[in-house]
Amino acid sequence: MIGDSITEGTQSQLTTALKDKKYSNVVINGKSSRRLSVGNTTLDGVSVFQRDRAQWSDASTIIIELGTNGGVSGANINRVVELAKTSKAKLYWVNIAVDNSKRSGADIDTGPINKLLSDAASKGGFTIIDWASAVKKNPGFIDPNPATGLGVHPFTATGRPGFANTVATGVGGALGSIGADVTATGSSADCNA
Repeated sequence: MIGDSITEGTQSQLTTALKDKKYSNVVINGKSSRRLSVGNTTLDGVSVFQRDRAQWSDASTIIIELGTNGGVSGANINRVVELAKTSKAKLYWVNIAVDNSKRSGADIDTGPINKLLSDAASKGGFTIIDWASAVKKNPGFIDPNPATGLGVHPFTATGRPGFANTVATGVGGALGSIGADVTATGSSADCNA
């Protein structure tokens, strides 16, 4: 899995939840402030995903959690999808959830971001893991402190397992086989975390 601060802050819970789904080799690469972009830093998620190809090329499942920190465009989504197609893995993408009432900064409009993801998914490139609906049903998943939660972080007693369980449920079992691998990649949009 590749992602941003959301992935980084829930790594332990994600590992447990995915192993409970019979994924044996869970590799998680989360970094605070990572975006869906191309560039030369560890914050440029598309480039990190490409650079780490050896880690996911033989995986059965790839999970992307990128978009909250910006860089979301049809071109960048397509870059990730095309890279993932070089493997036999099933690709999943976690959509964006924000509680703007818990933000200290500018609101994040998730509508256009999630529409881009939904439109791309409808072309058959990947399956959406619906984190946005999970947060809508369970607003307590998002840390209420504007300084630490930024309106996006599921860093609460219910949020961390809520995020991990949403992801694990979204990918289901390891294609019916024990010992399959999962690789996830992700990022968060403009949360400045």
